[in-house]
Amino acid sequence: ITASYVRSIGQSFDTIEHSAVTSVNTTYGLDATYQLASRLTLDAAAQYTYSTTKDIFVSGPDVENDFLTFTRQPESEQITWDLGLNWTPKYLLPLRLGYSNIKQHNTFKSGEYNQQKLVLSSQYSF
Repeated sequence: ITASYVRSIGQSFDTIEHSAVTSVNTTYGLDATYQLASRLTLDAAAQYTYSTTKDIFVSGPDVENDFLTFTRQPESEQITWDLGLNWTPKYLLPLRLGYSNIKQHNTFKSGEYNQQKLVLSSQYSF
């Protein structure tokens, strides 16, 4: 099991406002691998990321009522988790079956999404 924490602070220049904009990203993660058999492993991972931009505000319409406008700091939350089963039938040919889910929540509902993937992969190494 591996736990992680990353906080990054960046600064960019907004050419429209002619000012510096500070962005802060905070990520928490957890990874685990379990050996089921000699050639079979199970992987699980989860990650939560919170991002905000300071010193700037964004206006946007309400999704449910077009006559309302909100002004807020840009914020987003992303929740990612995946689960994978790894099988190595031959020494040089591992196979992986995995599922991934990403949920994005933003300040305004127009930027929210939910992405799901089912992946079957193989890699040949020599």
